[in-house]
Amino acid sequence: MKEQCDGPCIILYRNHYCLWCDTIMEMLRDILENIGFHEIIQEVEVTETLDITSFPTIDLCGNRIEGIQDVMTRRNEIFKIILKPCFHSSIQLY
Repeated sequence: MKEQCDGPCIILYRNHYCLWCDTIMEMLRDILENIGFHEIIQEVEVTETLDITSFPTIDLCGNRIEGIQDVMTRRNEIFKIILKPCFHSSIQLY
């Protein structure tokens, strides 16, 4: 298991054509704030090909999730990464 992240554990890839990106970002923030984490999501505006095939795409500690899932699916994925040591080494608690 990786002990340290090379970067942020939660990345939202978006572009200006994405109709659901703001909604997904708000959903992620709500989930994280409800468990005590704030401002730990990095947003990447994709203007060129970065091997991203659909929007929104979320990278959770190296696990890419494309498209839209329900709140419970997102919450479960976030709880899984919270248990990883790399998650805690890459964030600041407020």
